Amino acid sequence: MLAYPAAAMKCAESWAFALMTLAASLLPDRCTATTAVGVSYNVYGLLFIAIVACSIAACVTSATAWAQAGGHSPAFRRIQTK
Repeated sequence: MLAYPAAAMKCAESWAFALMTLAASLLPDRCTATTAVGVSYNVYGLLFIAIVACSIAACVTSATAWAQAGGHSPAFRRIQTK
């Protein structure tokens, strides 16, 4: 059930950036405006990737801590080898 709203949100986000680029090309200083939109889109992408990387690191850290604290040494060894 959650896949449809998430897909709609990603489509709306992509369309918003495309429309923002088209709107920037209609401004008087087209080259500078379109370049600024491109830079902002790239910065947004880098920040998104950084947030995803931090959340994945938090998941791995908590999984390792649970395996270590629970005394499950085989599970802990499996996590360490990955």
